[in-house]
Amino acid sequence: MFLVSYDGTSLFTNIPLSETIDLAVNAIFDSNTESHLKLSKIQLKELFNFATSHTHFLFNGCFYDQIDGVAI
Repeated sequence: MFLVSYDGTSLFTNIPLSETIDLAVNAIFDSNTESHLKLSKIQLKELFNFATSHTHFLFNGCFYDQIDGVAI
């Protein structure tokens, strides 16, 4: 029997976003030899950047932009 404890509060904020997007795009294109994806690598990368970098949220009646890390 083992006792394990994890810190979930800062788990995702330290992921290098640009490198992670590059890895994801390359993995998608490398694994799909018969790609049904109608996007180029550049377009997919721009889509990932937009989806992760332009995050807004509402807190206590005010809108905020996420400027560091990625929303969980």
